[in-house]
Amino acid sequence: MNAILGMTALMSRKLITGAAAEHFKTVTESANAMLSLVNDLLDFSRIEAGRFHLQPVPFALRDAIEEAASAIVESRSEGHVVLKCVEATPIQARRASE
Repeated sequence: MNAILGMTALMSRKLITGAAAEHFKTVTESANAMLSLVNDLLDFSRIEAGRFHLQPVPFALRDAIEEAASAIVESRSEGHVVLKCVEATPIQARRASE
């Protein structure tokens, strides 16, 4: 994952525009999501071993939802899938979660 993120970062520094730039952005976001998933799995191992401590971390919920939706739409764009995110109740700008 680190190699993918590193190579993507190097390539995105080149003069890439348009669709290619969007593809690099999607690759970067997806690789970060995959790295997060791997880290979460490692956290489960720590939980089982009794060596895991939770700490609240501030984050922007709306941004997290938009990033997840964007990755799904990008991966399914050839199938003409429409994804619509509707805010049922107002979302706080920032939240803290463990």
